[in-house]
Amino acid sequence: MSIGFIGLGVMGRAMVKNLLRAGFEVVVYDVNKESIPELCRLGAKEANSPKEVAILSDKAIITMVRDDAQTKDVIFGKDGIIEGIENSTIIIMSTITPLFAKDLANTLMKEKGITILDAPVSGGVVGAEEATLSIMVGGSKNEFENCRKILESMGKNIFYCGHNGAGLFVKLANQTIFSVTIAIILEALKLTSAEGIETKLVLDICNKGTAKSWTSENWEFVTNYFNNPGIASLLNKDLNIALKASREMNINTPFSELAAGFDYCISS
Repeated sequence: MSIGFIGLGVMGRAMVKNLLRAGFEVVVYDVNKESIPELCRLGAKEANSPKEVAILSDKAIITMVRDDAQTKDVIFGKDGIIEGIENSTIIIMSTITPLFAKDLANTLMKEKGITILDAPVSGGVVGAEEATLSIMVGGSKNEFENCRKILESMGKNIFYCGHNGAGLFVKLANQTIFSVTIAIILEALKLTSAEGIETKLVLDICNKGTAKSWTSENWEFVTNYFNNPGIASLLNKDLNIALKASREMNINTPFSELAAGFDYCISS
């Protein structure tokens, strides 16, 4: 059983390694060739284009690129997946716009009979490296079950959320809650810090009361993780996707609007 994987950034690279450990044959592609030699030494096979990935993959093709535009390009662009795919399922693990994913799934099923699952992830680089990601899946329930072993090789918590786009909506809900929580903790700590009260004491007390959250309990990890501007920008990207979806659906989300303007590049 061969699986294609397009997008070999920090997350994608780690996910490919776990697929290889699980015994899958993996065909990889990225415009940036930096990580490909290492993956090939571990058993992956390099393709020269998304089209070639599709030709060499007989079960599924995973895309883990940055956004809607890159997703569209690897599928429909020159030498794209669409030119080589036959029976494989496309699994989109990037966080992209849910309505775009729904339109994409409808178009590919209607015109080519190709099934798409949206399967965004939560858990960050550590989760990708340790195969403990949470994966939220939208699309055909039968195809979800057919691809379950693939997903389980990369994640610990696999959730079927419903129709195409549902996995992305759930991922965006998670990101919205997480980001608003970060922002409000930082705001509250400004108040206590102004009075010379130690941050650790404040968080210890909050974590024994009603303000406890995963974010407050793991505050040191959160501040270290988001001290990286690149990581912080991804959270802002996800928030902006959530806002776009809300506007397209005429849903008022004032807290998300505020959170999207926040600078998540923080330090401890």
